[in-house]
Amino acid sequence: MDDSADTSAVSLGIGHLPSHIARLARGSVYGIVADDFGVRTNVVVRTLADNLASRECVLVLDCAPADFLRWAELSGADLTTAIRRKRLRIFTKQNDWSRKILQQGVTRLLAELEDFGTPRDALVIFDKADDLLTLGDPSVCQQQSRAIQEWCSQREQVALAVFSRAVTDPVKLGLLRAAGETFAGFARIFPSKGFYHLEIDHWFSSEGTVAGRTIPLLMSPRGRLEAVSRDRLESRMRSAAERVRLPQAMPGSAPRTERIIVSSQSLAAGEQPRPEWVVVDGFPEVLRAARDAEAPCSVVHFAPETSLRELARTVYTLRREGGEFARIIVRERGRRLRYPSDMLLIKLGANLIVNEQASLRGLHLCLESLRGQVFGRAVDLDFDTALRSVTVTEVEGYLPAVTFCDAVRQSLDRSELMAVSALLAVLSLAPGYALTDAIKACRTRRQGDVVTVDAECCFVFLSACPEEEVQTALTQLFGAGLDEIFNARTVTSDPSLIRAAVAELEERAERLDLPDLSAYMRMARRSRHGPFIPGKQAGYGDDPSAMATDRETAGRGGMPAAGDLVRKQPLRA
Repeated sequence: MDDSADTSAVSLGIGHLPSHIARLARGSVYGIVADDFGVRTNVVVRTLADNLASRECVLVLDCAPADFLRWAELSGADLTTAIRRKRLRIFTKQNDWSRKILQQGVTRLLAELEDFGTPRDALVIFDKADDLLTLGDPSVCQQQSRAIQEWCSQREQVALAVFSRAVTDPVKLGLLRAAGETFAGFARIFPSKGFYHLEIDHWFSSEGTVAGRTIPLLMSPRGRLEAVSRDRLESRMRSAAERVRLPQAMPGSAPRTERIIVSSQSLAAGEQPRPEWVVVDGFPEVLRAARDAEAPCSVVHFAPETSLRELARTVYTLRREGGEFARIIVRERGRRLRYPSDMLLIKLGANLIVNEQASLRGLHLCLESLRGQVFGRAVDLDFDTALRSVTVTEVEGYLPAVTFCDAVRQSLDRSELMAVSALLAVLSLAPGYALTDAIKACRTRRQGDVVTVDAECCFVFLSACPEEEVQTALTQLFGAGLDEIFNARTVTSDPSLIRAAVAELEERAERLDLPDLSAYMRMARRSRHGPFIPGKQAGYGDDPSAMATDRETAGRGGMPAAGDLVRKQPLRA
């Protein structure tokens, strides 16, 4: 965008775009479909950062605000200062958002934003706006899109709706494009051969109109999506191909120096990196260093303090930004990855996972083995969907039968994408033992491992557990009581058989009205561990980016704390 442009104009957060595309017209709605989570977040973050100096901004989120602020920080933008200065207001969607939008209408949402004091000249961004419009009903979808456009026109408001990859199947995308005809602009950003392209259906602004144009984009070393000329794009592709496919020096030329980026946390105490390695501190610095290289080789860590979500996000971003020529190694340091987590990282673009027992020499041999390799598989997963598929349900231990059945089905649904194995064990009681003895003896240690009982058997569901480890897992759960309390067992890892068994259990539980033994289990735990003492509720602590979520405390200055559709998210005092 031209540096001399009017700083009061609303601008789209993609660098080097022509001004008649970058500058958004007042009283207009623009829609962008972003196939890649990282690109979608980058566009939202950069659009906010570029406009906060000239106007207040409003963001409607589909995720936890603290997560979004972390992603913004990784992208190089500090939004917490804008929140403190009340330049940025964040709202999160209420439960059952899609149904309420359909029942109460999108006008209810717009009225709530007004009730919360959204300024007339504010920039309003709907992140992951997939359910902002009811794509299953074309007529309702058209009405909703017109209502948003009319609201913006009346208030001279600029709104940006950023949609995720979930709407890119042909039917949904076709409906969205039809609804987008009421918007001032509609475009899609999609990856192709390691790069991105902005495909514009139509784009109206005060400076001109664009239709049927595709603009190539690249992620800059500063972590910003930028438009590039076709010549520069082709030159970069040729350069990257030559670098990876011809890693050795040509006869008579100087040896080529390969750039290897290593996180300091992936090195053990006393390990000395090779002189040619670039050692940086933490995932954000790895990302920044990788953006400055055309075909980087990155080594990232999985240590006791590492968040799997942040590691997966880093691998995913490295692959989507580096394309097929990037090489990504995850090194375990003092902590082992579980099998489903291994699969997640490989699916998201990692070339190799190095065991924690491998020495520094072993790591170097792994790097050498990847020399010249090209990553030939497309990473076409939605990040959040992939992560949920290996994230176990947040339940553990005894559950009433019907709740147990729901938890098992949810776990199976999550693990289906990665083909992560799970087990259902049906244990029959030995003579002289009661079902309460079975559940009292059970000591679950992992989230996702749940147990229940019916009139005759004990049911144990083990998430992410290979079938060959069932004996070890059951022994850890019941200890010496396994062979004493139970005299027979049936174990299956077939998802269809597990679903069938769960359906039968659910039908039996409803027909026989099986008792809920939760109160008994609480008493049993107290007898083992003493009285329950409530501690400080887990939260965001004193982090300045922490967001309050309590309905009773969120409102300030007489403003409502939450509406039917959105919840205001101010900073915790």
